[in-house]
Amino acid sequence: MSPVASRWTLLVATMAIVGSGSGALFSLGVFLEPIEKATGWSRTDVSAVALLTWITYGIGSFVWGLLSGRSGVRVVVVAGGLLLGLGLVLGSQATTLWQFGAAFGGLVGLAVGAFYAPLTTTVSNAFKTNRGLAVGFVAAGSGLGTFAIAPLTRWLISEFDWRLAMLVLGDLAWLTIIPLALLIREDRSLVSPGRRSGREPDLALLDVARTPQFWLITVTHFTCCLAHSGPI
Repeated sequence: MSPVASRWTLLVATMAIVGSGSGALFSLGVFLEPIEKATGWSRTDVSAVALLTWITYGIGSFVWGLLSGRSGVRVVVVAGGLLLGLGLVLGSQATTLWQFGAAFGGLVGLAVGAFYAPLTTTVSNAFKTNRGLAVGFVAAGSGLGTFAIAPLTRWLISEFDWRLAMLVLGDLAWLTIIPLALLIREDRSLVSPGRRSGREPDLALLDVARTPQFWLITVTHFTCCLAHSGPI
């Protein structure tokens, strides 16, 4: 496979993985009412699980980011896929709120953190030309995954029940993310032409954290997420 084809294969696989993770994460909104009716848990209780999911997602993003630099992105994505499927399968069998919170709020949130940041970095490194377009496609994968998984989840719930629907999502996570992770390559042949000659200086995390650009991007991203994810 040519380097160009390999880069676009990486991009398509990344979009599908990010979409699968985001779709599972946001599916809780579809499950909210059926779970409330079937279990007797209050909407506040289930919403607290959603909050826990976002907290573990944020923490997981830091942890997975560090691990991806040491063990490689493919290993991180496979681990995230395994945990995502496990969290959904265990969540579908939960009989108490704390069990559901540990499965969905803990494992699912932690797992989804393994996808977006490490894979976006991988795609960004692979595309030295058309980088903005490639990263945009990765972000679009998140929306497309939610768009596809939400109606599937609603249909499964209407035809069967919420437990089977969540079980199916867990199985699909295993069947899609883990095989697609095998297409992720961090080979130097993936790097597009146009790389600057010579080695670019490495910046330590603390050095980056001292720059105003870092905090501007961080605050902007936080505000954006607060605006669109908070109401959800």
